[in-house]
Amino acid sequence: MSSRAFFVVNIQGGFFEPGIVSQGDPYGGKGYAIYKSILDLALRFRKSVIVLMVVLLAFSVYGFGHVKKAFFTSSNTPIFYVDL
Repeated sequence: MSSRAFFVVNIQGGFFEPGIVSQGDPYGGKGYAIYKSILDLALRFRKSVIVLMVVLLAFSVYGFGHVKKAFFTSSNTPIFYVDL
């Protein structure tokens, strides 16, 4: 195999070389710490979180039935269905 250099172009048009690592921990910020603590709690109480998500899904399906029909505008696009 031949060794080739691959570059990734960022949004500003600069290049990143794959072997160069920026200094500092990118996951050491306050936002990641909050996310990690929430994720740790969710994983610790995973059965409760699953039950909560199923209950919230059931409430959302039930609540969707109470959305007024006027919310959805009528479509003026002619649509044809063909049964073959």
